[in-house]
Amino acid sequence: MGAQPTSEIEARLRRALSQRAIGLHYQPIVTLPSARPVAVEALARWSDQTLGDVPPDSFIPVAESSGLIHALGAHVLELACRATQAWSNGVRPQTRVSVNVSPLQLANDTFVWQVAAALEESGLDPRRLVLEITESAALGDMNEAAARLHALRSLGVRIALDDFGIGHSPLSLLRRLPIDIMKIDRSFVARVHENARDAVIVRLLIDTAHSLGLSVCGEGVETREQARQLVALGCDTAQGWFFGRPEPASSDLTAELHPPPGPLEHALDVRLPAPIQIGSEELVTIADPDATVLYASPGALAVLGYTPSEVIGTSAADHLHPDEAPEIMATREPEVGERASVRVHRARHRDGSYRWLNTRSQLVRDETGKPLQVVSTSRDVTPQVEAEHQLASLEATLRWAFDQSPIGLALSDFDGVILRSNTSFASMLGYSPDEVIGKTVADLTHPDDQLADTSNLIELLDDHARTQQVEKRYLHATGAPVPARVWASTLDDENGDPAYVVAHILPLEPP
Repeated sequence: MGAQPTSEIEARLRRALSQRAIGLHYQPIVTLPSARPVAVEALARWSDQTLGDVPPDSFIPVAESSGLIHALGAHVLELACRATQAWSNGVRPQTRVSVNVSPLQLANDTFVWQVAAALEESGLDPRRLVLEITESAALGDMNEAAARLHALRSLGVRIALDDFGIGHSPLSLLRRLPIDIMKIDRSFVARVHENARDAVIVRLLIDTAHSLGLSVCGEGVETREQARQLVALGCDTAQGWFFGRPEPASSDLTAELHPPPGPLEHALDVRLPAPIQIGSEELVTIADPDATVLYASPGALAVLGYTPSEVIGTSAADHLHPDEAPEIMATREPEVGERASVRVHRARHRDGSYRWLNTRSQLVRDETGKPLQVVSTSRDVTPQVEAEHQLASLEATLRWAFDQSPIGLALSDFDGVILRSNTSFASMLGYSPDEVIGKTVADLTHPDDQLADTSNLIELLDDHARTQQVEKRYLHATGAPVPARVWASTLDDENGDPAYVVAHILPLEPP
């Protein structure tokens, strides 16, 4: 579409709204690292007979300036709620829909009523609706905006702060507004995997959001490297062309929003190192090629005894043991696929002592190959031996608690193979724990209850967030039935996907 007069766009838009000719496309929002869809963002789309395809950044400003934004917003909200409710039989019931809200809509006294009406008319569970606002929606009168957002949340909907990080006072918004989700603007995500400063900024944004109890979504993810970096930084969800482009509601979209169990094409392997390995240890520093510290995390105080501002501007070599400084400073860039260099070395604390640190360092180069920054992540490992001993002791205690629990405990995979059993469960059936391991749940279940067992497992997988309580009969080694009450729940693997079933078994008196 070429440039068109605003008056013509307004006239055609008014006509399109009266004819309900504005449609919606939906872009998946996925959880990290599994890449399983948890929501969609509803995006207005307009194809006009005269103007052709009109991009949102052309017709939405016209709608706002002409007052049509209220009719447009109500139309989009109605369509999104109705479509999401229609998906109830085809996608997971937790799948949410995000709808963008103009500052003008939020400022309107009738907006809360509009949202309530759309939910009631569609029958959509309010918990499945997310309203996305921008910083500008609250800058006029933050108290009024906060009151309106509280009213919306009282309906049960969630609130997301969109395009976070590009405004003037985002931290004050996070503190004063009832926000549930922070969406990091695509301008930060674009270089998060290749620029250490951007990666650190995103990490700080994520840490800040998490400290306030918010979940975080990265916008504009276009490559696997960006996605891997967001995973390493602790981002909760993401959206962008890498995970799925906006598309109209269809059977294909429904199938995409309800993928089969197992790893997905865009799932991220958390075992692989991130493009920039900032890590989550106590101290993170960024230095230029001359070793001048450009950034230090708050962990500087705990590790070195200095505040970040005291470390910034100093030479990294000044904090190292003189016998080890030359080798530590000779940081090299790892080969592709190789982890960053790791050294255990001594660092000088403010009190004059030397602490042993485990430091992972990486040399980051610019697009021409010139050394740009050295990213280092350090943690104090002086008490590591004691910590390892404590961990071993704790693991032994937990293992003993599992094995000696008076309540039967069993861990199985989704094929029903028992991977671990405690003494209580095994003896309940006349076996030793080693004799139970390797058997299937079906092997140990009364034949008349096996069909119900299969149905219960399917139900548990459909809603693996809950605990299932059933009564059933096992088979004793002698062949006698053993009535029991079972509390079963799923456990996730390292990709965040349900992979195991843990069961607590309490024997019942025979009827």
